[in-house]
Amino acid sequence: MKKGLFASIFGKKKGDSEARAEEMNRDLIDTEDKVGRWTILVRYSKEKSPEETERIFKDINERTESCAVVLMDYNQKEQIKASENMSWLYDVKYELLNKDTIHQIVTVGKRCFDYRVRCLLAGIGEEKIAIAPMSEKVKDLIDLEQADTICFVAAPSTYIVVESIKEELMKTMKKREEME
Repeated sequence: MKKGLFASIFGKKKGDSEARAEEMNRDLIDTEDKVGRWTILVRYSKEKSPEETERIFKDINERTESCAVVLMDYNQKEQIKASENMSWLYDVKYELLNKDTIHQIVTVGKRCFDYRVRCLLAGIGEEKIAIAPMSEKVKDLIDLEQADTICFVAAPSTYIVVESIKEELMKTMKKREEME
């Protein structure tokens, strides 16, 4: 029998996913990497959870350094066949991201336009929002000249994608550091 993505990563059956996701949230909540002047912060929340997402937005809002925010807190693998209800986005105070120190918001995946609309409704300027329908484009969209911290808002199911993007970003950051 072929293992699913979740089982292959975590060695658990899909039925255990909720308990494992809660455990992961505790373990992965403050993942932070430093490369030169940049910090990459990854905050995991349960998928489609307005409470957890808003808590992360509050934490980002309290940061004083310049930030880029990457929104990808849903299951990237299942998005192809999904037509889920995205109304939970409107239960989150995206206005918390409408702050001068947040220079950029990158919305990722098939639902990137839903995130974009929600950001616009929160009063975030169109010039601050970058769209990445394909996660492979994220590293190229992040403006490292303006951002000192890159904050990922992600679901545990996006772990592999986030780690891949983070690894590529870190390579780019190291190259820039060597050039300076």
